[in-house]
Amino acid sequence: MDELKAKLTEANILFSENEDLATHSTMRVTAKASLYLEMNDIETLKKFLEIKKDFDIPMQIIGEGSNTLFSKDFDGIVLRINLKGKETLEENDESVLYKVGAGEDWHEFVKFCVDQNYAGNENLAFIPGTIGAAPVQNIAAYGQVQEDTFETLELTFFFIKCIYFSSFNINGI
Repeated sequence: MDELKAKLTEANILFSENEDLATHSTMRVTAKASLYLEMNDIETLKKFLEIKKDFDIPMQIIGEGSNTLFSKDFDGIVLRINLKGKETLEENDESVLYKVGAGEDWHEFVKFCVDQNYAGNENLAFIPGTIGAAPVQNIAAYGQVQEDTFETLELTFFFIKCIYFSSFNINGI
């Protein structure tokens, strides 16, 4: 772990040690992570993943921690994805396509869509989590499901291994 910390420091990647995870989870249960990193931009995330691939250290990825319960200390890395931003990719009279950062709050994005009078996910308000967790979170309520308004996922990594995709259709998985 010391060698990893040295490489992170050398790369100017901020981290904290023995981070209390209670503040990073909706359950607010006290447990500590050996290392905690928060990724706020894609370049730092890529740099971290390039360094991490040389170390066999357990890693848990979180967003807002709404579906995560640490019942004991985690001897490894907790990586919080906090990538923000909304970008309009396409818009016409019938639909709009946004690229949304994985760290954006799901409920806030639903509110944004409702405020713009975009239909399709308005029943999915007040569901905790982030945009990045939405593809695996099984978001559904009152006859609407997130997958009906979801088009594409750009994946920078998949859990422990660094697998790079430019983008792919989530329905093809």
